[in-house]
Formats: sequence, structure tokens, C-alpha cells
Amino acid sequence: MDISRKNIFCALSVSLALAIMLGALGAHKLKDLLSPIYLNAWKTAAEYHLTQTLGLFAMVLTGHIMSVQKIKLPVYLLASGIILFSGSLYILSLNEIFGESLKIVGPITPIGGVLMIAGWIVFAIKIFKQK
Repeated sequence: MDISRKNIFCALSVSLALAIMLGALGAHKLKDLLSPIYLNAWKTAAEYHLTQTLGLFAMVLTGHIMSVQKIKLPVYLLASGIILFSGSLYILSLNEIFGESLKIVGPITPIGGVLMIAGWIVFAIKIFKQK
């Protein structure tokens, strides 16, 4: 399936809206329900969700330099990293409300971080190799 730049921008816009909503949820509703350590994890998830989605926007905007096909791998790595890193931190933060059973996603967080790093490294390599 070929993904157009238009579809990517639509998905990224939804991701940004979600990051803002989840950040606001943490700042306004969860602050009274979560201890500082869990609230900090939630804030970290929202921060990385927001900044890395903005990074994806920048990556996709390189269209004048590279085609969507050429940036497909770094886009997938970074998007997967955002989902795994921020998603697992959002879930882990809710341990205090829903119980320790959510800790099972803990090992996923560093995998998401590695995928985000890999996405940026692969992107840098592709930029460097671009003629």
C-alpha cells in the first residue's frame, strides 16, 4: 500500500491533537489522581509524543529533497517508537489507578526509545546519501 504525503499529514495532525489532549488530561485531571512519579511519567509520554510527532512533520516536509518512498523506513521507525514509548508510559502511569497489572508494558518503553533513535539515525543516513 502506497501512503501519500497527504495521508501522512492527516495522521500526524491526529497524533498532535491526541498529544495535546493527553497532555491536558495529565495536567488537569490526573494531577489529583496520580502521585508525582506517575504524573511525571505521563508528562514525559506527552512531551515525547508531541515533540517526536513534530519531528515526523519535519521529516515528511523534506519532500523537496526525498520522496515518501525514501523516507518510509525512518517514518515507520519513528512512528512505531512514539506509539511504543509514549503509549507504554501512558499505560504505566495509570498503574496507580488501575493496579500493578499494567506494569507488564514496562519493558516496551525502552524498545520505543530505541526505535525513535533508530528512526532519526536512518533519516540522517538517508539525507547524507541523498545526491
